[in-house]
Amino acid sequence: MPWYFLSRTRLNEIKRLQVPENDAGEKAVPRLCLAPTVWQSLLAIGGFGVEYFIHVVDVSNPVPSRFAVDAAVTGEHVVTQDIINAAGGSLPARCIGRVQCNGGLMDLLDFHRKAGRLCGNAADEVATVWDIEGDLWTYRFAAS
Repeated sequence: MPWYFLSRTRLNEIKRLQVPENDAGEKAVPRLCLAPTVWQSLLAIGGFGVEYFIHVVDVSNPVPSRFAVDAAVTGEHVVTQDIINAAGGSLPARCIGRVQCNGGLMDLLDFHRKAGRLCGNAADEVATVWDIEGDLWTYRFAAS
């Protein structure tokens, strides 16, 4: 199963964990937050007016998040330092594209999630949710 991670920079590997930026009252524990789909990653991270690079992180054993208040929606899993240490000190990350995050996109994702229009697996997501041109991912259901 692929695990997705969004970052403001393009990465080849993950060596260092960070405390996620948030205002949701989550615990300030260094971790790498992953989600099973790109749309879930976006809902987890928020950040309006930001371009994110979409990464696939090669890890077989992330643990369900006990930190995220929205984990039931985002499917968030985390990588902790012990997982990175067990992998030899870093995890491979492959940048597969970029996405522009804005308020309109976040509202549409949340609306369509509540309406059951967003799939929960990565293969179906790429085929049904996103238009991909070059490395730019745009939301297929966005108003033109």
